[in-house]
Amino acid sequence: MVRFAPLALVLLAAPALAQDAPTDARVEQALSQNNISYSAESNGDYRILFTLPGERSQLVWISPRTDTAGSLDVRRVFSYAAGMEEGQALSGGWAEQLLRNNAGYVVGSWSLTDNRVMFSTTVPADASDRVLLDTVALVMTTADGVEAELTGADEW
Repeated sequence: MVRFAPLALVLLAAPALAQDAPTDARVEQALSQNNISYSAESNGDYRILFTLPGERSQLVWISPRTDTAGSLDVRRVFSYAAGMEEGQALSGGWAEQLLRNNAGYVVGSWSLTDNRVMFSTTVPADASDRVLLDTVALVMTTADGVEAELTGADEW
């Protein structure tokens, strides 16, 4: 099993949250207790900017909202690898490769949402700090690796 250590983080300017934006004390506590800087987006998502080797960086978001399915109560952790212009399509070769990659992941999968290529997974809403941070690291490294390969850029 591969373990991911938290990497150096950069604090982003935290915008004021709308009063009705959801928050989750469990996420805030896990990030704060592990000295991980984050900002909260207007929709409540926690945004973390990782500084990576090779002068790269990667953004990861943790949703404060949870979803239930039976006895499962989970939250989404996600990161983007590429953005596309309105009407632009992901090349067939890349789409097929990402779908094939999905079959090999223990957790997480690629999807296309809002004209962005996104890697995401869910984690139990009551996950331990370690599980949440390992999930964040997994999402971050997976998305950044594909971003570098797919675009050669460092947009996310």
